[in-house]
Amino acid sequence: MPAGASGSVSGVALAVNEVTREKGKVFIVSGAATSDLTGAKCSPNTVHWTYDTYALAVGTGRAVVQQGGKSWFFLTADYAFGYEVIGGFQQAFEDCGGKIIQKIWVPLGNKDFGPYLPQIKRNADAVFTLMVGPMSLAFPKQYKAAGLKMPLLGGGTSADEFILPFMGDEAIGYTTALQYSAAIQTAKNEAFVKKYRKLYGKVPSYYSETNYTTAEWIDKVMAETHGQWPGTKKFIQLFSKIKLDSVRGPVRLDSQRNPIENIYIRRVEKTKMFGYPNDELWNVVVKTYPDVTQYGSYDKAKYLAQPPYAGAYPPCRDCSEERADSPAPGAQGRANASPNGKSCNGAGPRAVGQTMTKLECRINLDAAGEGKRKM
Repeated sequence: MPAGASGSVSGVALAVNEVTREKGKVFIVSGAATSDLTGAKCSPNTVHWTYDTYALAVGTGRAVVQQGGKSWFFLTADYAFGYEVIGGFQQAFEDCGGKIIQKIWVPLGNKDFGPYLPQIKRNADAVFTLMVGPMSLAFPKQYKAAGLKMPLLGGGTSADEFILPFMGDEAIGYTTALQYSAAIQTAKNEAFVKKYRKLYGKVPSYYSETNYTTAEWIDKVMAETHGQWPGTKKFIQLFSKIKLDSVRGPVRLDSQRNPIENIYIRRVEKTKMFGYPNDELWNVVVKTYPDVTQYGSYDKAKYLAQPPYAGAYPPCRDCSEERADSPAPGAQGRANASPNGKSCNGAGPRAVGQTMTKLECRINLDAAGEGKRKM
């Protein structure tokens, strides 16, 4: 049987990824977002069924450049998830002409931002954050209390529905990217939100939707085998073929078993939704990027050749100061990927096909083509 589905911690997921590879078990990742799960550390037994850090970062990066933001300040949780989201965002943002003028890394779980807020450069067009857990609740309150006016944008966990009920008006306007919003205007999502809220007394978060959809996908696979476990290899084959019209929208897997799906740019607004009588905080969808993939318009081989994202990688070329923990030249992992020259034309992340070359993780070495790139 499968080893099961992961929680939302990338470090744990990467460890389980190696164990299930060694044991020949299926690993369905329904929470963690690190791109390495279907990239540099891809396992033939792992299905990354949620979103990855590239999709989350690039969706936001492209959107903010198109809206006119050129100069950015980063204030981000100091751990692997933060490094990957910020690294992906920075690459996409700078490739589209943006500048990162300062990066501050905050200890994971920190709830006192007093020492950091005075360091924010007032000449930044906006502030980008990646917060998780209690950090997500504390930061916007302290940001507003400090009198800061620059727009706030960030990774989806910074203002997820899990934390929104505990936020106040300080969250209004917070713009984030994620593969799900409870405010998606479809009949399927509205029905899901209403049923979930009736059962549990709250609006579903992406954690809720992802695990619900994971179970739906597993059910479809097992229906094909009449409830009999088909073995690891066959299960992965069946799982990979299914295309799902899910609560979050259409989803299918690429040949590395990473989702091709919508990424939503969401802005927190206080409004009525789905017939509920009261004004509440919702992540209202302001833009949808369809068919976003884990590498988008970047060449996979060059992307995977980079050092791993770290506190000082990619280097902050427009910052006045830089952290000293950049990886040494030639370090294994990911290095600066080369865009195809057509990724910043307002079209958003590149939609792609599904044919790949035959390697364990089936990494395509060809250059990207306009709408016809092999995946």
